[in-house]
Amino acid sequence: MRILIHDYAGHPFQLELSQELARRGHEILHLHFDGLPTPKAGFDQSPASSNLTVRGVRISKPFDKAKLITRYLKEREYGRAVSREITAFKPGAVLSANTPLGIQSMIMRASRNARAKFYFWMQDFYSLALQRFLPKRLPVLGQLIGRYYESVERSQLRRSDGAIFITADFLNIASEWGLKAQRCHVIENWAPLLAIQPRNQENAWAQEHGLVGKRVLVYSGTLGMKHNPMLLWELAERTGHMPDVVVAVVSSGPGADFLASRLATTPMPNLRLFGTQPFSALPDIFASATVLIGILERSAGVFSVPSKILSYLCAGRPLLLAMPRQNLAAKIVMQSEAGLVVDPENSNAFFHSAMELLENSVLRKSMSARARAYAESAFDIKSIAVQIERVLAGYPAIWHTHQQKTIVSPDVRLSAASLSIVE
Repeated sequence: MRILIHDYAGHPFQLELSQELARRGHEILHLHFDGLPTPKAGFDQSPASSNLTVRGVRISKPFDKAKLITRYLKEREYGRAVSREITAFKPGAVLSANTPLGIQSMIMRASRNARAKFYFWMQDFYSLALQRFLPKRLPVLGQLIGRYYESVERSQLRRSDGAIFITADFLNIASEWGLKAQRCHVIENWAPLLAIQPRNQENAWAQEHGLVGKRVLVYSGTLGMKHNPMLLWELAERTGHMPDVVVAVVSSGPGADFLASRLATTPMPNLRLFGTQPFSALPDIFASATVLIGILERSAGVFSVPSKILSYLCAGRPLLLAMPRQNLAAKIVMQSEAGLVVDPENSNAFFHSAMELLENSVLRKSMSARARAYAESAFDIKSIAVQIERVLAGYPAIWHTHQQKTIVSPDVRLSAASLSIVE
């Protein structure tokens, strides 16, 4: 098949999928937004393949997401650029993930014009996130904007040839929004096992930044609307009297800016901020950690599954998560016994769990081993690529999770409470 995979964010695991599909004989065009200032896959290190073309889509000028009119115009420019790629490539299928809804509409239209099937790869419910956060900034207008985008997102999902959800928890919303059960697929996210492997804590990155011999609590990834940076600030504050403890934040986004502004007025020597790092540095960054940290606010609930948690598992380090226990990432960590999970609004529990991990080397060692073992058992890219092929081949309702075998059945019934599959 000729397959176009569009990942606006530029994540590593989507690039790994494109590489595997190309190895399996498909002709792949992999597109991402070249101007997005978030952690990126190692696009410059992507192995050459006659079946794979990787391209960063560019626009004339960068834009500030907070400036709504400028953002709208630049997203239109980006959407037109991707549409031209679709027209030129003439794919049989288009998978699009992590994409603002305005751009997604343009990609869908271009796919239809090119007679390509369009698959909405749902990483998060964009409109529901807006409805959680916009009313805090714009009490009345924010609700109206959120409802408008919900109608847009609902329409896009219903008009897609198929929807790929990253967790079965999304199926409840799919049912409420009237999606046809046969076109709803569950393929959980993963992380690239070969690219992120356990390494020695005393590595080049740790040496460069003076972290050797320290007990390091590492947060890596975007700090955005769904995260609470105060948890990291308070953790650094409460461990400030321990000279060998460092809270390292490898991040960009509003939360990182918040921490930087506080540091400018209130020095905190054991809180170290690092900007977005290249993908090639991630294995060493993760390895420099004594404990890896993930944060997700309660309001995000089950509708966001942080991909950083899956990368952490590959690195073979114990995890400390402050997030709702019903979130898929939290469930994976609890079930695999790879770390500790606390309520995101309980800063005391967060601190005490951090201290438990820092002070118990036996617990850390066992959790580290279980983290990597889970990743090795669950993140088989060959198996995942087969499931994607089945979706594109028209199999109804594929449900492929890390906890159980793939289920494929023509007799599928969605309910608001669960997915019922009768074989």
